[in-house]
Amino acid sequence: MTGWDRPGVRSLECTMAGIAGWFSRWNRAVTVGTVFVLVVLLALVVAPIVTSVLAISTHAHVREVDDPLDDDLGRVADLVRSMESDFLRYVISGDDSYLKAYQEAARGLEEGLRSTRARAERLGPEAVRRLDGMEQSIRLWQQVAESVIALRQEGLAEESRARVAAGDTAQVIDEFWRRETTLHDYIVAVRDADRDRIDQILRSGAALGVALGALGVLAIVTVARLAQHRARLYEEVRVERGRAAELADKERRRADELDAVIENMSEGVTVADSMGRIVRFNRAARQIWQVSWSEGRYGHVSELMRLDLRYPDGRPIPPEELPIDRALRGETFSGLESVYTAPDGKRYHLRFGGSAVRDRAGRVVLAVTVYHDVTSIRELERQREEFISVIAHDLRGPITVIAGYAELLARLPPEGHNTERERKAINTISASLQRLNRMVADLLDASRIEAKRLSLAKEKVDLPQFVREVVERGAKLTEGHPVRVEMRGIVPLAQADPARLEQILLNLLTNAAKYSYPETEILVEIEPVLREVMISVMNQGPGISEEDRAELFTRFHRTRAAVEEKVPGLGLGLYITKGLVEAHGGRIWVESEVGRYATFRFTLPVG
Repeated sequence: MTGWDRPGVRSLECTMAGIAGWFSRWNRAVTVGTVFVLVVLLALVVAPIVTSVLAISTHAHVREVDDPLDDDLGRVADLVRSMESDFLRYVISGDDSYLKAYQEAARGLEEGLRSTRARAERLGPEAVRRLDGMEQSIRLWQQVAESVIALRQEGLAEESRARVAAGDTAQVIDEFWRRETTLHDYIVAVRDADRDRIDQILRSGAALGVALGALGVLAIVTVARLAQHRARLYEEVRVERGRAAELADKERRRADELDAVIENMSEGVTVADSMGRIVRFNRAARQIWQVSWSEGRYGHVSELMRLDLRYPDGRPIPPEELPIDRALRGETFSGLESVYTAPDGKRYHLRFGGSAVRDRAGRVVLAVTVYHDVTSIRELERQREEFISVIAHDLRGPITVIAGYAELLARLPPEGHNTERERKAINTISASLQRLNRMVADLLDASRIEAKRLSLAKEKVDLPQFVREVVERGAKLTEGHPVRVEMRGIVPLAQADPARLEQILLNLLTNAAKYSYPETEILVEIEPVLREVMISVMNQGPGISEEDRAELFTRFHRTRAAVEEKVPGLGLGLYITKGLVEAHGGRIWVESEVGRYATFRFTLPVG
């Protein structure tokens, strides 16, 4: 990411573009307004023409469809009347000329019905439906008339006249005239509706003309006002452009300065966008990861996930727990240590910190990780632990010799050291040697815990009995404070190293005795918790402040009270206790109320 890619520079450039676009839109507004005026004026001319065309079209529809259909219907009615008249005359007189006239009219009726149907289909489904009913009636009448004519031709004149007199044909022909009337009424209604449409079109055209005229006046006024503002806006935009350009230059300089700072940081910096594309990868990062990326042309975070990054204990870090992936999920973290083996075989101890950059909606847009190479510090720590281990180991020899001679002196007969001063000196030597031996043992244990070389000989332990025995053996360490052991529920066997478990309990009991009010009781509780057994050691005393609790289990840490009261110790007891508990697969923590009590609790897995 270069300085030109910075959000601040882009926002200023967008501002400049927006100002330019604003002025351009004002310029275009004047032009568009002028064009709009011309369009409105043109519409004033075109609107009457369009209105007239629509009216003429509707009128033509009336002339081409409605009126001819009405004419065809009239011709069909005339033919039916003629057929009815010729039919009656033939039945009464038996004259064949009337029969021929009836048949001629019937042929004309067929042609008239075809023409009428074609025009009715153009008018619509309703007209066709009514025509079908009318045609059905005329067909039925023709069937009745044909049967009467047949009787007359067979010489049954009386019977045929009787059928006519009975009204068989009249009833059917009346139905035809009723249906013909409904079709005629429908045609008239359609014609009236079309004429109403013509009137409406003409009225709408007049209203449209008035509206377009008003719009034309409004457009002319608007264009005039836009023209008045044009010069003033041009000057304002010119000034704003100059200011935006100046701000953009400043922002570019700041972005370049920030780029230079990030590029030359001793810590590695990786920045990825929400899609996992790496957008920033400084020089230190390129030296550590040893990937073949040139400045400004970076890859994807998936390429970093394939590298050999492990926890300090050697376990591979799962992809979802990698620092860059956690930052992409929106997590914030610090102090995450890992070991990276580079392609050239060099091992780096790295401490990671990371966080996400979010937009206003809370979505992650950038993931930032910063990592410091602490390889040299870890090497110095290793050398220090090795030195402490060697010194502590070498001290044990002289301490053992001195302790042996001190014990020998203590066993000499009274005449060998018959003065009180001599006996006191021998006891002081023995006590100091015991304390020095404990200090050396603590240093060795701390070294083993730090180097992950602590070994345990686990076995099943009956905790209630074991704790009572430890309390009894450590009675001198808690002298002046009665110790009470309580069980809560049925306590199962625990899986532990008895020697190390005794060391844990004695450390906690000694700590409780040191920081208890005089003659107060120390309580040890044992209770099962799920698949673990929890042991608690509680004392009544000044308690532990929240500030001290945060660092209580770190190496060489001593509380403010211990320093002020000059309580002897190295500050390794609780650090070693925590290491031993965790080596067993358990947990340890402290609960305290200042001025009242402190309770140390730890768990052990069930055997």
